[in-house]
Amino acid sequence: MRLLLILVLTLAAGCSSPGGRTFFAPGADADTSDAILFPDAPLFDSATPEDTGPEPDTAEDTATPADTVEPVDTVEDTWEPVDTVAPEDTVPPEDTLPPEDTLPPEDTFTPVCKNGEACNDQDPCTVNDRCVDNQCTGDAITCDDEIPCTTDQCVDGQCRFTTQAGFCLIGGTCWNDAQKNPLNGCQACAAGTAAAAWTNTDGVACDDNDACTEGEVCAGGACTGGQTPTEVCDDTVDNDCDGKTDAEDADCGAALPCAYHEDCYPDRICARWVSTGEAVCSEPCVGDSDCLAGQICSKVPGSAQMGFCQAPLPGGAPNGTSCTDDVQCASGLCSDYFCRATCLAETRCSEPGYTCHGVGDLNLGVISGACAPNPPGSIPNGQLCGSGDSSLCASGQCDLMPPSGPWPCRPLCHSETECDPPMECNVVLYSPTENPNAMPFATVYTLLSHDAVTACYTPSNPNGYLQDGSPCIPEQHWQCRSNKCYKLTPGDDQAYCTSYCEFDAECPLGMICKPDLVTMASDWLQSPWFLHQDPSLSRTLVRVCKWE
Repeated sequence: MRLLLILVLTLAAGCSSPGGRTFFAPGADADTSDAILFPDAPLFDSATPEDTGPEPDTAEDTATPADTVEPVDTVEDTWEPVDTVAPEDTVPPEDTLPPEDTLPPEDTFTPVCKNGEACNDQDPCTVNDRCVDNQCTGDAITCDDEIPCTTDQCVDGQCRFTTQAGFCLIGGTCWNDAQKNPLNGCQACAAGTAAAAWTNTDGVACDDNDACTEGEVCAGGACTGGQTPTEVCDDTVDNDCDGKTDAEDADCGAALPCAYHEDCYPDRICARWVSTGEAVCSEPCVGDSDCLAGQICSKVPGSAQMGFCQAPLPGGAPNGTSCTDDVQCASGLCSDYFCRATCLAETRCSEPGYTCHGVGDLNLGVISGACAPNPPGSIPNGQLCGSGDSSLCASGQCDLMPPSGPWPCRPLCHSETECDPPMECNVVLYSPTENPNAMPFATVYTLLSHDAVTACYTPSNPNGYLQDGSPCIPEQHWQCRSNKCYKLTPGDDQAYCTSYCEFDAECPLGMICKPDLVTMASDWLQSPWFLHQDPSLSRTLVRVCKWE
């Protein structure tokens, strides 16, 4: 609203203030009189001392002769009787005025102005000031932004609009406190802290409107962190969004036949179930806890610490039962004459006094991992293995890579996240013979792969700086933080830094955890401690971070 600026003008002629100053409007005839209007001032400007006669002793003696003064009854009734008016020069000296407390109240001296003349009411929040009924008055400035949640008022001539408590004013629209942003469920009105903008509601559960995710939470003002829901059997709904429903889904017991790992790529593994003798697409695992109730985790033939879920062996004995052959055990694993659960990383062998260690026969090409009690006198993980003899460690793995030591016992691993930085998870033992039960990877690559054991150890160069997904040169794999540089795409000669993994969440954006055949030319196998044939010519099956 444009405000009309009113010049502060003096009161119009004839409108005086009690202080004796004279105010007049532009263009009006100036009133040069400096008299103060008192009740006993002269009635007429033409009155002279001669008209009033000698100074009287009393009020009656000071009356103006009748022939020069109009009769009292013709004087306007707004004045005192004539006989109470004294000549100007007869006004008592100031020291003879009545005491201050006997004067009329000050509000009886409120100045008046002439109707119709401009004036100033001294209020900056009014315009069009004018004299009405001998009083200076103006029109109040109207402040209204037409927004219901603001308090509108004029202050010092300016309109001010203040957002009311309990509201946010965002984009010209009023929102109640805690009301969510209709365009972003992870933002809301926080009237007490930021009433002019949306506030992120991090940590609050949200919905990203994707039926294939659940458990999302707000982070940074966005709905993130959703996980794939579990398939619910017999509800005719594809809950996990894998294109299969109920009995067709592997989560509900479905087992699709396969001949190559690529038939189940990228989420499952092609493996032959002992209970049926059929090769079917199976869920990957690291231990029994990764499988459905009633299933076991078994080592994938020709892999490095990679398992698959299958039905237990019919009539097999439970873990801890004495045995002489794998087929006697429900777990399919007889180790040191006892049935043991398969473990492909220390994280899947948490029973007190038990450690995950490698078992099998290298000459037969069969290696696995068993969760078994620690042998008497064996050294647990993290403690020094003395002379560097790995057989003294409960895990069977002593980290001999630091040239001058120390050499501690290290755990078996399945992914990089299971090793403390700057250690890596890589092959430390493998069979020089291909596993005869291994499934070929693809129709274009039918060579059988080797069994291997992966464990944590110190790389020869622990100062790698390239993140997973960064282009690298295989001969300079030490530049990668994971110490691994592989060609990840068939037909593409460019290699990239990557890591062993178990879940997609362990991979950077744009990559997921997939099975792949990799060379076993690890730092450990190329060190002086390893005496077998060149491992760079052999391959094993692992899960690594690859492009989606």
